[in-house]
Amino acid sequence: MLNHFLQLGCLALIAVIPFYFLDWVRSQKTSPTVREINAKSAKLCVANFVALYVSAFTGHEQGNPYATATFVVALLSTMLLFSFRSKTLQKIRNVQITSKDRLIQSVRSFAAFLGSIGLYYAIVFSLAPFVGILPAIAAGLIVVIGSAPLIVRVLFSCTPMHPSPLKEKIIGAFRNAGIRLGEVYLMDTDRFKMSNALVCGSKYGFGPARRSLFLTQNLFQTLEEDELMAVIGHEASHFQLHHIAKRGLASLLVFLLAVVFVNLPLGMIIVTIHSKPWISFLTMTDIAINLLFQFVFLFRLIRKHEFEADLNAVKLGSSPESLIRALEKITDANGATPDANDRREDWLTRIVMGHAHPSLEERCDALRLNRMPESARILPPAPVLVSYATIVLVIGAWFLNANRDSFRHPNREIASEKAK
Repeated sequence: MLNHFLQLGCLALIAVIPFYFLDWVRSQKTSPTVREINAKSAKLCVANFVALYVSAFTGHEQGNPYATATFVVALLSTMLLFSFRSKTLQKIRNVQITSKDRLIQSVRSFAAFLGSIGLYYAIVFSLAPFVGILPAIAAGLIVVIGSAPLIVRVLFSCTPMHPSPLKEKIIGAFRNAGIRLGEVYLMDTDRFKMSNALVCGSKYGFGPARRSLFLTQNLFQTLEEDELMAVIGHEASHFQLHHIAKRGLASLLVFLLAVVFVNLPLGMIIVTIHSKPWISFLTMTDIAINLLFQFVFLFRLIRKHEFEADLNAVKLGSSPESLIRALEKITDANGATPDANDRREDWLTRIVMGHAHPSLEERCDALRLNRMPESARILPPAPVLVSYATIVLVIGAWFLNANRDSFRHPNREIASEKAK
């Protein structure tokens, strides 16, 4: 009975979370900053996940009617929370978007997400029986990363940039970096007032998978030409430094590391437990820590790549001052200007909201000093690594000690058979 009450409480908490966010926004005497909105959204997302976690732990019985309902409500609650967050951010930036435009963008995003995930798993499950799980995962990553230009074109209404002296100058900047650029696309994001640039595609790609540069149309109104070319130098550096390929390889490597350093130690604990509730709890913990492990390492890799691209843009001929001005203008145009007293988001917000890029302050400082900052390192500090390794060794020793009789028993049976 207590479990049912806990599940109903978790269900109610999950359902009310997005509306609590709305009430929090309305209760603020002044308009909340982007940092405050992101921090509040991140904490509510964590609360949503914890409630779902508790519900799954208390509803481990098979056929429990609350399990599916709680999962569906949690998914809808998260989508609604991010919808309210998006509306709040648009209000801060004085962006007026019709419900039709928002619906179309949501459908496109959902379709692109499902399409890329579906394509990945289709490749993995199709190839795994023939080549093994690791080659299948690698093939899935290669195909999905290679099809990124097509995914971006689905997400946004993109059109090729018309021939012009500026386009030739952009293509020339990539050529000077030793990069053969396939196409320059303009993203129709005027109604969202977004200023951004990104590159994707493969050196060996063809058709929709060839190397492409995507620029928002608002970027041309935001930046001067020297600032725009500094941004182009940054994007060309991603290709020149092979960042896209490195991230793909890192995804596979981090997956393997997560299996060894997360799944294996927790698996040792799970196989020695006979309580079904605790098995469910530890299994969910295993999955959650695995994902967190992968997110943290990949985010730190992306942070390092952003610093590298900034500094390499200077080597390619961009002015540090021009790139700094461009970063400041883009940050301001996107309504993400940090607070004067607190210019960096906390780690929880960065992970939950997917903010892998360094802060504006960190990037500007690195450009002024012309060197990689301490925060660009990928591995955590040595004391953290030593502490974690100690925990893993203790778990391994405990597992071996707890199961030494199980390991010896088969040998005794074999010896007994030989004696007969």
